[in-house]
Amino acid sequence: MIQELRIRQLGKYTFPQSNRQILTEPCIGFFQKGFDSIKLLSPSGQMIYEQSANEPFLMLGYKGCQIDFKANKDRENWVIMLEPNALFQKTDDVQLVKFHYENTWLTLPIITVLEKDRVESCRRKFQAMHDAWQTPLPINQFRVECGIVETIHHILNTATLSKANRYAPEQVLKNLIDEDRSSSYNLSELSKQCGYSSDYLRILFHKRYNVSPVDYRQRQRMTHAMNLITSTDLSVQAIARRIGFRHDTHFCTTFKKRFGLTPLQAIKTFRHGVYQNTHNK
Repeated sequence: MIQELRIRQLGKYTFPQSNRQILTEPCIGFFQKGFDSIKLLSPSGQMIYEQSANEPFLMLGYKGCQIDFKANKDRENWVIMLEPNALFQKTDDVQLVKFHYENTWLTLPIITVLEKDRVESCRRKFQAMHDAWQTPLPINQFRVECGIVETIHHILNTATLSKANRYAPEQVLKNLIDEDRSSSYNLSELSKQCGYSSDYLRILFHKRYNVSPVDYRQRQRMTHAMNLITSTDLSVQAIARRIGFRHDTHFCTTFKKRFGLTPLQAIKTFRHGVYQNTHNK
């Protein structure tokens, strides 16, 4: 679970209200219906979002954001207030927020407009979290935290699958890296296929994924190597060649750095140990 995720309050709001608020702590909100107007502004007053057609949306708010709204009698929204830590932080892009996870930052949209077929399931999820919060047992705290993680997961998936992101140059480069399992092309060659220089794409790639193209390719190669270890009878040398390593020692060193054990130890553990025993039953 996310260590910095400490909940202060989880409220459901169903009454008419006109107000302008400045967020004093990070929050996660689901605004389903009953708003005549909503405006979300950055701490400097830049427009982040203005609701149109009463569309339901999810919000990741950070300290200092301003929300100006007018709610009517049909209002229904939930807000989860988190302890004021560094979980969410602003970015240079007014539409995005940085989300702290382990030792890195993930970039997420502040506003995620929900498709019609997702609204009811989201309403049930937030209602279930609200109901669990009213009975403060450890198991219910865990239920709420799981619901928050599921919500962030949905926001992340929606952002990844958006049309703009699918055709963004850094996404195209990532796809080319994923497809080039044997590392037949270097990153400069793959960048040319995207129509951009490798230096420019490195900046875009790191900004979006918080990892460089070089590091991502290495992670992807090691993941593929582990898959080959657990699902084939290939030797260490054959696996090294399959994923584009010319020297076995380089492959073994890189693999151990990633997984904490050598390829041969992984073969003995997963292919002839857990993996083999499972398939012999």
